Amino acid sequence: GVESTISFHPRVRLDGLVCRREVFGKLIEEIFEHRHDGLIKRSIRVKRVAEEESLRKSTALLTKSDGTEEEVAVTEIEEQYGNVIDLKANLAEGNTVVASRTFHVIDGWIDTTSMHNDGVDIITSTNRLLTKNAGDEYSVEASRTEKEALNSIRAINTDMLRLCRLRYKEENDNKPYKTCKTEQEEMKDNEECDGAKNTDYLSPFLVEVRNIELLSSEEATQIKEACLDALSERLLQRAQMMQSRLDEERRLLSETSDGRGNDDMDKESMDSVASDRIRMWEESLENHEAASLEIYSALKARLDADVRLQVHAEMK
Repeated sequence: GVESTISFHPRVRLDGLVCRREVFGKLIEEIFEHRHDGLIKRSIRVKRVAEEESLRKSTALLTKSDGTEEEVAVTEIEEQYGNVIDLKANLAEGNTVVASRTFHVIDGWIDTTSMHNDGVDIITSTNRLLTKNAGDEYSVEASRTEKEALNSIRAINTDMLRLCRLRYKEENDNKPYKTCKTEQEEMKDNEECDGAKNTDYLSPFLVEVRNIELLSSEEATQIKEACLDALSERLLQRAQMMQSRLDEERRLLSETSDGRGNDDMDKESMDSVASDRIRMWEESLENHEAASLEIYSALKARLDADVRLQVHAEMK
């Protein structure tokens, strides 16, 4: 396919994502609800990466299409922080609010559009700040904001890849009611895949590290915490996804049991299928919950044993 759309129930994800639409190799759109920072929409323009091209490592994403993967690079990000009419109506006198941001990732600057209530009128202004990619005269705040946006995009993209892989396997499995893999089995598969691609499990957390040989004790601790936090969020989101699917199957069974438009034989057959799927998701959720602590402990032990982090932590 050339396009993919994934929707979530409101408040299921910690980041507030409710819909993600991807036009492969061109555009990614993310819709959010109930975020503390007010972000409601993010549009990410991407381009396919040619072999001869050399782009910033932090802009790279891996996208999914029908079981195949390709690398793309983020070129521009547009973030919208609320409806313009609502922002103006709720802006108190003397206050300023960010309405939107546009990250020109390749060129190295951010355009921020703000609204200010001076007591007489709502004044809209746009400010441009340079990031590290623009040269020496850059804004530290702008670089931090860009880094946070790219990290958020990368985290969501990783989650979507995992969901797509799971759904792709389900749709192409000859056994439609086969029990999902346990977290340990999936983790083992991912490690084997990473090994085949020669991928460093810490690479997403070393993007901004200029010299691994000069890593400070504080930086090593931050990397460990970021890695563990990312795993915790993935485990929680996976549990929430399973619970959502389980709730949906229970709802469908309840509607089928009402007997609307179905004869007794159809109802019995549909109830049996629904019950099988409910048992599958209940078992998967129980396995996931039981395995989460073990997976977390295994990653923590791996981080503690990683020579790069262990040595530098001692070289304070």
